[in-house]
Amino acid sequence: MLRLTILFLFFANLASSQTLLVSTPLELKKNSDSHQAMNAVNRKTNEVYAFVADKEKIHLLHYNNALFLRDTLSVDFPDKQSLSFIGYAFEGNNPVLLLADTDLKKVQQIVFDLEDKSTSVKTHDFIPKGENFICSFTQDGIFYAITTLQKASNLKFYIFSNGSLLQQTIDFSGFEFADERAETISFSDLLSRFPIEKLETQSVNALASGIQKTKLFIETGKIILTIDTNPKLTSLFQINLNDFSVNKTDFLHPVINPQNPKVSEQSNSYYNSNRLYQLKFNEEKLMLSSTDLSKPDIPQTHEVSINDTITFRHSTLWSRTGKRQPSEISVKKFFRKLDSSQVGMTVYTTMTKNTLITIGGLRETTTAGNLILGVALGAGSIAYGGSGDVVNLFDNDTAQSVYFESVFDEQFRHLDSQPEILADDYISQFLDDNDAIMLTDVFRYKDFYILAYYEKKGKRYVLRKFSDGGVD
Repeated sequence: MLRLTILFLFFANLASSQTLLVSTPLELKKNSDSHQAMNAVNRKTNEVYAFVADKEKIHLLHYNNALFLRDTLSVDFPDKQSLSFIGYAFEGNNPVLLLADTDLKKVQQIVFDLEDKSTSVKTHDFIPKGENFICSFTQDGIFYAITTLQKASNLKFYIFSNGSLLQQTIDFSGFEFADERAETISFSDLLSRFPIEKLETQSVNALASGIQKTKLFIETGKIILTIDTNPKLTSLFQINLNDFSVNKTDFLHPVINPQNPKVSEQSNSYYNSNRLYQLKFNEEKLMLSSTDLSKPDIPQTHEVSINDTITFRHSTLWSRTGKRQPSEISVKKFFRKLDSSQVGMTVYTTMTKNTLITIGGLRETTTAGNLILGVALGAGSIAYGGSGDVVNLFDNDTAQSVYFESVFDEQFRHLDSQPEILADDYISQFLDDNDAIMLTDVFRYKDFYILAYYEKKGKRYVLRKFSDGGVD
């Protein structure tokens, strides 16, 4: 979705918004339903690998750190089975592709040795019956899949590292959790009612993800899990990926003293760049705070009441239904609509180190996984890590949303500057203008984004560069 606040600037800068990096001839066999693609970045060497497959072959395209095509390798699809790409890892500098069937009970790993022009295949038992997949990700060349066991207060990690499949379980039974009535609830019941939503830390996320009460963020060497089921506070868990130790900190939400003591309140939070952003709202007032986790005793707050002007907003107040054009609304109408919505926010750090916060709410919506992807849990879901789509902020036909944007500096000071056009805006428009391309994938590379896709008509696999503010 193109952000309307920068519509004029967008079209003025459209021609310079993207750069073709490389186009590789590649012919995929017919029956596009069997086509799939996944891209991997070796963070140690900054080399890029594209796995592209049809029903018969898996093609590996290897690009060096200048994004020139360096090598290719094609192999037969394993046993001609109907397997889906679910992730990748590295053994040394050799890329490893992971594939699984829809039930995820077994996983195959294919190691590509480009020096010897060879591959090796291993099969592992994977997620058994009775476990629910949450999300997956690759960190430091290691692939992780996280599940929960039914009626158990733990998280289970499946870890593909150096050719081996390892397992690690974290027990949360020693921690206390509360629901929206501040009543005690078990960890398993909490996850059953408020499923974990994985957020991308280096990409724009959907507001549909931001309204979720239990969120997971991947950082270097650790996982941040935030839980906002208790309206009085945010529980933040830091999980160390080296030793799987867990540290919990509770952050109280700002206190709103309503004129009517019976008025209901909503709260939510969002983690970004070692800061916890918390949102507190009732029908009379909205409060936004930011806490530097290195200085947790010094939160900073911006607030507004229903009769005020929102001085810290950067955009118009918008109301929108599905994919229709949004309409501008007043502060009072914004408060009324937000009061009947699920409240949340998303936070994104731009390439210029500014902090873009989208504040709002949605109603008539389900969990973000169903709303954004519209797919059943299985290999297709795990292939995307269980997360939303970077290029679609609001793509449900019936969801009603209200929202506005604010921009702050690194010290949480509001900036009254010219709107910044994001790579996400350019990518969205490019996809709208080129609906014939397929196998699209967006990933962060150095200080910009790459849109990878397959051109069926031209029979080529393309990498295209997009940046916040346009491409220099």
